[in-house]
Amino acid sequence: MTDWLIERFIKNRGNPGDPGVRCAYTELAGKTGIFVNLLLFAVKLIIGLLTHSISVVSDAANNLSDSLSSLISLLAGKLSAREADREHPYGHGRLEYIATLMICGIIFSAAFELFQSSVRQIIEPRPLNVSLSSVIILSLTILVKFWLSRFYTRIGTEIHHTSILASAVDSRNDMIATALTIVSMLVSMLKLPVPSDGIAGAIVSVYIFFSGVEIAKDIISKLLGEESSEDLREKIQNMISEDPQVKGVHDLILHDYGPEHCLGSVHCELDADMSLLKAHEIIDRCEERVRRELNVDLTIHPDPVSMDEETSRWRKETAAVTESVLPGSKMHDFHIRKEGDDLILKFDLACPFSSGRKDHEWKLQIEEALRRKNPRIQCRITFDHGYLSHTEEPGETS
Repeated sequence: MTDWLIERFIKNRGNPGDPGVRCAYTELAGKTGIFVNLLLFAVKLIIGLLTHSISVVSDAANNLSDSLSSLISLLAGKLSAREADREHPYGHGRLEYIATLMICGIIFSAAFELFQSSVRQIIEPRPLNVSLSSVIILSLTILVKFWLSRFYTRIGTEIHHTSILASAVDSRNDMIATALTIVSMLVSMLKLPVPSDGIAGAIVSVYIFFSGVEIAKDIISKLLGEESSEDLREKIQNMISEDPQVKGVHDLILHDYGPEHCLGSVHCELDADMSLLKAHEIIDRCEERVRRELNVDLTIHPDPVSMDEETSRWRKETAAVTESVLPGSKMHDFHIRKEGDDLILKFDLACPFSSGRKDHEWKLQIEEALRRKNPRIQCRITFDHGYLSHTEEPGETS
């Protein structure tokens, strides 16, 4: 069914990165979700009213809220695909994240209402009028929700759409909610003195609430500016480092303006004796390749590095010392100069967040180790935290 829908309604489906194709996928997911959830709402509402089951009625209300979630996803997909304008020069992609937060609000509201109704049912239980046919019909709705969850997951993964993936999680919650509702109905058929309907509803409401919390945490982290994926960072680093003229890549910063719009900047080490025109050609070539292959608008800042024999020797020795003192660190922007009898080593050091000690303590330890090689050494170290750095030894190529 999923393949048929995609083939029927998505043109050029082999190119999900295209904004038009992505919008078509979003529209298909939204309309399918609205139709399926409204159908399930009607079926469950009828069964709930006939059986006097609060958990079935609550489950029906949850499907109605899912229809609203699908509508939000549909509208967000259309709005986030709009072109950049004067007020929003980086596009409208983050509307997708806001839509996912709105869906979380719907999930929380449904969980709260279901919990309230369930508690009332536990305190004042009402007898259920359960029939085998109603149990069978509800069991079939689980299969429908299972398909819808897989459908959302397929599309959400294909186009990296957060609110559609959130709807997939919500559909999975609905399956569990309906399954517990069926269990409570079967227990009531045994005429046991247990408020199974209310207990099932309460368990479902708690589960739904915490699933909404997990979705909200992920989206809030994105809006706050979480670190970009390690995979993307490594791809950018490796792509630039493949140029034989590039001696190092460091201080990579990426800004997420939606799943399909990423801006960034990075420093690139080039031979200090290289002409400005040549350096500009290399940077243009790297920026264009990253934009074309990874869809990232990257600005590259050139850092000149000396390639003479003395600088190269001290760079190598200093890199070995910094790695032994502070494992996981990466050195870049290395320069040397002489002030009287002193040898000044100036460099930046990208450190992991978990380095533990203060920067000046690391500096003293690094300087002490280097002075065993030359007692006249002084270090000028700038510590970077949270950047990706990659530096090659002079003469190496990627």
